Amino acid sequence: MPARIIYLEQNKWIELARAVSAKATPELLQVLDILRESKRLGLNVFPLSLGHFIETNKRRDLQSRSRLGSLMWELSDNWTLAAPTAIQRWELDRALSITLNRRLNERPFSLLGKGLSHASDHLEATIRLDPNRVLPDHLRASLEKQADRLLTESVLMGLSPRGEPAEPDLTGPAKKFSDGLEQARGRLLNANPDLRKRAGYAQVVCDMLDDIQRALALHGIPEAEFLGLGAEGLTRFVDAMPSIRLDMHLRMQWVRKQQLKTRLSDLNDFGYVGTAAAYCDVVVTENQLGDLLNRDKNKKAIVISNVMDLPRV
Repeated sequence: MPARIIYLEQNKWIELARAVSAKATPELLQVLDILRESKRLGLNVFPLSLGHFIETNKRRDLQSRSRLGSLMWELSDNWTLAAPTAIQRWELDRALSITLNRRLNERPFSLLGKGLSHASDHLEATIRLDPNRVLPDHLRASLEKQADRLLTESVLMGLSPRGEPAEPDLTGPAKKFSDGLEQARGRLLNANPDLRKRAGYAQVVCDMLDDIQRALALHGIPEAEFLGLGAEGLTRFVDAMPSIRLDMHLRMQWVRKQQLKTRLSDLNDFGYVGTAAAYCDVVVTENQLGDLLNRDKNKKAIVISNVMDLPRV
Protein backbone atom coordinates (compact mmCIF):
# COMPACT_ATOMS: atom_id res chain seq x y z
CA MET A 1 0.00 0.00 0.00
CA PRO A 2 1.47 3.40 -0.95
CA ALA A 3 2.08 5.95 1.79
CA ARG A 4 -0.69 8.46 2.36
CA ILE A 5 0.13 12.04 1.45
CA ILE A 6 -0.78 14.36 4.34
CA TYR A 7 -0.61 18.13 3.80
CA LEU A 8 -0.39 20.33 6.88
CA GLU A 9 -1.30 23.99 6.45
CA GLN A 10 1.33 26.38 7.88
CA ASN A 11 -0.48 27.09 11.15
CA LYS A 12 -0.74 23.35 11.83
CA TRP A 13 3.05 23.03 11.50
CA ILE A 14 3.38 25.92 13.96
CA GLU A 15 1.01 24.15 16.36
CA LEU A 16 3.07 20.96 16.20
CA ALA A 17 6.30 22.93 16.69
CA ARG A 18 4.98 24.08 20.06
CA ALA A 19 5.05 20.47 21.17
CA VAL A 20 8.77 20.34 20.39
CA SER A 21 9.39 23.37 22.62
CA ALA A 22 7.30 21.90 25.47
CA LYS A 23 4.72 24.65 25.04
CA ALA A 24 1.84 22.30 24.40
CA THR A 25 -0.31 19.67 26.06
CA PRO A 26 0.87 16.08 26.49
CA GLU A 27 -1.88 15.09 24.05
CA LEU A 28 -0.37 17.21 21.28
CA LEU A 29 3.07 15.77 21.96
CA GLN A 30 1.56 12.29 21.68
CA VAL A 31 0.06 13.20 18.29
CA LEU A 32 3.48 14.40 17.11
CA ASP A 33 5.04 11.13 18.25
CA ILE A 34 2.42 9.20 16.28
CA LEU A 35 3.12 11.25 13.15
CA ARG A 36 6.86 10.69 13.53
CA GLU A 37 6.36 6.94 13.86
CA SER A 38 4.00 6.80 10.87
CA LYS A 39 6.63 8.60 8.81
CA ARG A 40 9.37 6.21 10.04
CA LEU A 41 7.25 3.21 9.05
CA GLY A 42 6.53 4.67 5.61
CA LEU A 43 2.79 4.91 6.26
CA ASN A 44 2.54 8.66 5.73
CA VAL A 45 4.42 11.35 3.81
CA PHE A 46 4.27 14.98 4.94
CA PRO A 47 5.43 17.04 1.94
CA LEU A 48 6.07 20.77 1.95
CA SER A 49 4.95 23.21 -0.71
CA LEU A 50 6.67 26.38 -1.85
CA GLY A 51 4.10 28.20 0.31
CA HIS A 52 5.66 26.64 3.42
CA PHE A 53 9.11 27.93 2.51
CA ILE A 54 7.72 31.41 1.89
CA GLU A 55 5.71 31.55 5.12
CA THR A 56 8.50 30.13 7.27
CA ASN A 57 11.00 32.70 6.00
CA LYS A 58 8.63 35.50 6.98
CA ARG A 59 9.42 34.74 10.63
CA ARG A 60 11.95 37.23 11.93
CA ASP A 61 12.66 35.45 15.23
CA LEU A 62 15.64 33.24 14.33
CA GLN A 63 15.10 30.80 17.19
CA SER A 64 11.42 30.38 16.39
CA ARG A 65 12.11 29.96 12.67
CA SER A 66 14.86 27.44 13.30
CA ARG A 67 12.64 25.39 15.62
CA LEU A 68 9.77 25.39 13.15
CA GLY A 69 12.04 24.68 10.18
CA SER A 70 13.73 21.81 12.02
CA LEU A 71 10.42 20.05 12.60
CA MET A 72 9.28 20.63 9.03
CA TRP A 73 12.58 19.29 7.74
CA GLU A 74 12.44 16.24 10.00
CA LEU A 75 8.86 15.25 9.27
CA SER A 76 8.88 16.07 5.55
CA ASP A 77 12.22 14.31 5.01
CA ASN A 78 12.81 16.68 2.07
CA TRP A 79 9.65 15.54 0.23
CA THR A 80 7.94 18.42 -1.56
CA LEU A 81 4.77 18.87 -3.59
CA ALA A 82 5.05 19.98 -7.18
CA ALA A 83 4.43 23.68 -7.65
CA PRO A 84 0.89 24.67 -8.71
CA THR A 85 2.35 25.81 -12.06
CA ALA A 86 3.80 22.34 -12.72
CA ILE A 87 0.56 20.64 -11.66
CA GLN A 88 -1.46 22.90 -13.94
CA ARG A 89 0.81 22.20 -16.95
CA TRP A 90 0.27 18.48 -16.47
CA GLU A 91 -3.46 18.93 -15.95
CA LEU A 92 -3.64 21.03 -19.09
CA ASP A 93 -2.05 18.28 -21.19
CA ARG A 94 -4.43 15.68 -19.75
CA ALA A 95 -7.50 17.91 -20.17
CA LEU A 96 -6.67 18.56 -23.82
CA SER A 97 -6.16 14.85 -24.39
CA ILE A 98 -9.50 13.97 -22.76
CA THR A 99 -11.69 16.68 -24.24
CA LEU A 100 -10.19 16.58 -27.77
CA ASN A 101 -9.87 12.78 -27.77
CA ARG A 102 -6.21 12.98 -28.76
CA ARG A 103 -3.22 10.90 -27.72
CA LEU A 104 -0.70 13.50 -26.56
CA ASN A 105 2.86 13.25 -25.28
CA GLU A 106 2.25 14.66 -21.82
CA ARG A 107 5.07 16.66 -20.31
CA PRO A 108 6.99 14.83 -17.55
CA PHE A 109 5.40 15.26 -14.14
CA SER A 110 5.65 13.94 -10.59
CA LEU A 111 3.41 15.13 -7.78
CA LEU A 112 6.03 14.33 -5.15
CA GLY A 113 9.67 15.17 -5.48
CA LYS A 114 12.67 16.20 -3.45
CA GLY A 115 13.82 19.63 -2.46
CA LEU A 116 13.11 23.26 -3.10
CA SER A 117 13.78 22.93 -6.82
CA HIS A 118 10.79 20.58 -7.16
CA ALA A 119 8.54 22.75 -4.97
CA SER A 120 9.44 25.91 -6.89
CA ASP A 121 9.15 24.42 -10.40
CA HIS A 122 12.81 25.23 -11.04
CA LEU A 123 14.32 21.81 -11.58
CA GLU A 124 17.35 23.39 -13.20
CA ALA A 125 18.14 25.05 -9.86
CA THR A 126 19.45 21.80 -8.37
CA ILE A 127 23.14 21.93 -7.52
CA ARG A 128 25.46 20.61 -10.20
CA LEU A 129 29.20 20.11 -9.73
CA ASP A 130 31.70 21.46 -12.23
CA PRO A 131 31.39 19.15 -15.28
CA ASN A 132 35.14 19.54 -15.86
CA ARG A 133 35.94 17.95 -12.51
CA VAL A 134 36.74 14.28 -13.01
CA LEU A 135 34.57 12.21 -10.68
CA PRO A 136 32.96 8.78 -10.89
CA ASP A 137 29.32 9.16 -11.91
CA HIS A 138 27.99 7.56 -8.74
CA LEU A 139 30.09 9.86 -6.53
CA ARG A 140 29.07 12.95 -8.50
CA ALA A 141 25.39 12.03 -8.18
CA SER A 142 25.76 11.37 -4.44
CA LEU A 143 27.55 14.67 -3.76
CA GLU A 144 25.04 16.67 -5.81
CA LYS A 145 22.15 15.03 -3.96
CA GLN A 146 23.69 15.80 -0.56
CA ALA A 147 24.42 19.40 -1.55
CA ASP A 148 20.86 19.88 -2.76
CA ARG A 149 19.49 18.53 0.55
CA LEU A 150 21.71 20.93 2.50
CA LEU A 151 20.57 23.85 0.37
CA THR A 152 16.88 23.05 0.91
CA GLU A 153 17.40 22.58 4.65
CA SER A 154 19.25 25.88 5.00
CA VAL A 155 16.56 27.80 3.08
CA LEU A 156 13.81 26.22 5.17
CA MET A 157 15.52 26.96 8.49
CA GLY A 158 16.78 30.41 7.52
CA LEU A 159 20.44 29.45 7.83
CA SER A 160 22.82 30.89 5.29
CA PRO A 161 26.50 31.86 5.08
CA ARG A 162 25.24 35.16 3.64
CA GLY A 163 23.32 35.96 6.81
CA GLU A 164 19.59 36.21 7.46
CA PRO A 165 17.48 35.97 4.29
CA ALA A 166 15.43 38.94 3.24
CA GLU A 167 11.78 38.76 4.24
CA PRO A 168 9.73 37.89 1.17
CA ASP A 169 7.27 40.62 0.28
CA LEU A 170 4.18 39.16 -1.36
CA THR A 171 1.74 41.84 -0.28
CA GLY A 172 1.37 43.05 -3.87
CA PRO A 173 0.24 39.72 -5.38
CA ALA A 174 -1.79 38.91 -2.25
CA LYS A 175 -3.62 42.24 -2.41
CA LYS A 176 -4.27 41.81 -6.13
CA PHE A 177 -5.75 38.36 -5.49
CA SER A 178 -7.97 39.65 -2.67
CA ASP A 179 -9.16 42.54 -4.83
CA GLY A 180 -10.05 40.03 -7.56
CA LEU A 181 -12.25 38.11 -5.12
CA GLU A 182 -14.04 41.30 -4.11
CA GLN A 183 -14.58 42.30 -7.72
CA ALA A 184 -15.98 38.86 -8.60
CA ARG A 185 -18.41 39.10 -5.70
CA GLY A 186 -19.52 42.53 -6.85
CA ARG A 187 -20.24 41.22 -10.36
CA LEU A 188 -21.78 37.86 -9.52
CA LEU A 189 -23.40 38.04 -6.08
CA ASN A 190 -26.89 38.75 -7.41
CA ALA A 191 -26.59 36.62 -10.54
CA ASN A 192 -28.64 33.44 -10.79
CA PRO A 193 -26.66 30.25 -9.95
CA ASP A 194 -26.47 29.07 -13.57
CA LEU A 195 -25.05 32.38 -14.81
CA ARG A 196 -22.60 32.47 -11.88
CA LYS A 197 -21.38 28.99 -12.74
CA ARG A 198 -20.98 29.73 -16.45
CA ALA A 199 -19.12 32.95 -15.60
CA GLY A 200 -16.77 30.95 -13.39
CA TYR A 201 -15.89 28.52 -16.17
CA ALA A 202 -15.43 31.34 -18.66
CA GLN A 203 -13.12 33.22 -16.27
CA VAL A 204 -10.97 30.12 -15.76
CA VAL A 205 -10.46 29.71 -19.51
CA CYS A 206 -9.64 33.42 -19.89
CA ASP A 207 -7.14 33.31 -17.03
CA MET A 208 -5.40 30.29 -18.58
CA LEU A 209 -5.50 31.50 -22.17
CA ASP A 210 -1.76 32.10 -22.52
CA ASP A 211 -0.97 28.67 -21.05
CA ILE A 212 -3.59 27.06 -23.28
CA GLN A 213 -2.15 28.67 -26.39
CA ARG A 214 1.36 27.50 -25.50
CA ALA A 215 0.09 23.96 -24.93
CA LEU A 216 -1.81 23.94 -28.21
CA ALA A 217 1.31 25.07 -30.06
CA LEU A 218 3.46 22.49 -28.28
CA HIS A 219 1.13 19.64 -29.24
CA GLY A 220 0.36 20.93 -32.72
CA ILE A 221 -3.34 21.45 -32.05
CA PRO A 222 -5.11 24.16 -34.08
CA GLU A 223 -6.73 26.83 -31.92
CA ALA A 224 -9.91 26.45 -33.96
CA GLU A 225 -10.18 22.83 -32.82
CA PHE A 226 -10.01 23.87 -29.17
CA LEU A 227 -12.47 26.73 -29.58
CA GLY A 228 -14.79 24.36 -31.40
CA LEU A 229 -15.43 22.58 -28.09
CA GLY A 230 -18.18 25.09 -27.35
CA ALA A 231 -19.57 25.85 -23.88
CA GLU A 232 -20.23 22.22 -22.95
CA GLY A 233 -16.83 21.07 -24.11
CA LEU A 234 -15.04 23.90 -22.28
CA THR A 235 -16.88 22.89 -19.10
CA ARG A 236 -15.56 19.32 -19.50
CA PHE A 237 -12.12 20.77 -20.16
CA VAL A 238 -12.08 22.69 -16.84
CA ASP A 239 -13.59 19.77 -14.93
CA ALA A 240 -10.73 17.56 -16.19
CA MET A 241 -8.24 19.72 -14.25
CA PRO A 242 -8.77 18.89 -10.55
CA SER A 243 -6.78 21.76 -9.02
CA ILE A 244 -8.30 24.35 -11.37
CA ARG A 245 -11.83 23.07 -10.81
CA LEU A 246 -11.32 23.15 -7.03
CA ASP A 247 -9.88 26.66 -7.22
CA MET A 248 -13.01 27.74 -9.12
CA HIS A 249 -15.15 26.05 -6.48
CA LEU A 250 -13.43 28.06 -3.72
CA ARG A 251 -13.91 31.30 -5.60
CA MET A 252 -17.61 30.61 -6.22
CA GLN A 253 -18.13 29.66 -2.57
CA TRP A 254 -16.44 32.88 -1.51
CA VAL A 255 -18.66 34.93 -3.84
CA ARG A 256 -21.80 33.38 -2.33
CA LYS A 257 -20.80 33.95 1.31
CA GLN A 258 -21.10 37.67 1.91
CA GLN A 259 -19.86 37.37 5.51
CA LEU A 260 -16.40 36.21 4.40
CA LYS A 261 -13.73 38.89 4.42
CA THR A 262 -10.61 38.87 2.29
CA ARG A 263 -7.28 38.11 3.93
CA LEU A 264 -3.72 38.39 2.63
CA SER A 265 -3.42 34.66 3.26
CA ASP A 266 -6.11 33.91 0.63
CA LEU A 267 -3.50 33.67 -2.14
CA ASN A 268 -1.59 30.92 -0.34
CA ASP A 269 -4.77 29.23 0.87
CA PHE A 270 -6.27 28.92 -2.60
CA GLY A 271 -2.99 28.28 -4.41
CA TYR A 272 -1.34 25.74 -2.12
CA VAL A 273 -3.89 24.32 0.33
CA GLY A 274 -6.56 24.16 -2.36
CA THR A 275 -4.21 22.42 -4.78
CA ALA A 276 -3.20 19.97 -2.05
CA ALA A 277 -6.86 19.10 -1.45
CA ALA A 278 -7.15 18.07 -5.11
CA TYR A 279 -4.32 15.52 -4.88
CA CYS A 280 -3.33 14.66 -1.31
CA ASP A 281 -5.05 12.06 0.85
CA VAL A 282 -5.48 14.27 3.92
CA VAL A 283 -5.34 18.06 4.35
CA VAL A 284 -5.33 19.78 7.74
CA THR A 285 -6.25 23.45 7.55
CA GLU A 286 -8.12 26.16 9.45
CA ASN A 287 -11.88 26.10 9.98
CA GLN A 288 -13.01 28.59 7.33
CA LEU A 289 -11.02 27.13 4.46
CA GLY A 290 -11.80 23.61 5.62
CA ASP A 291 -15.52 24.37 5.49
CA LEU A 292 -15.25 25.76 1.94
CA LEU A 293 -13.22 22.79 0.74
CA ASN A 294 -15.60 20.27 2.30
CA ARG A 295 -18.46 21.71 0.28
CA ASP A 296 -16.81 20.13 -2.77
CA LYS A 297 -17.67 16.43 -2.85
CA ASN A 298 -15.30 15.62 -5.74
CA LYS A 299 -12.02 16.63 -4.09
CA LYS A 300 -9.63 13.79 -3.28
CA ALA A 301 -8.51 14.78 0.21
CA ILE A 302 -10.17 14.22 3.54
CA VAL A 303 -10.12 17.75 4.96
CA ILE A 304 -10.02 18.30 8.74
CA SER A 305 -9.33 21.34 10.88
CA ASN A 306 -7.99 19.84 14.11
CA VAL A 307 -4.50 18.34 14.10
CA MET A 308 -5.53 16.27 17.12
CA ASP A 309 -7.87 14.29 14.84
CA LEU A 310 -5.04 13.13 12.54
CA PRO A 311 -4.37 9.78 14.29
CA ARG A 312 -8.03 8.83 13.77
CA VAL A 313 -8.24 9.74 10.08
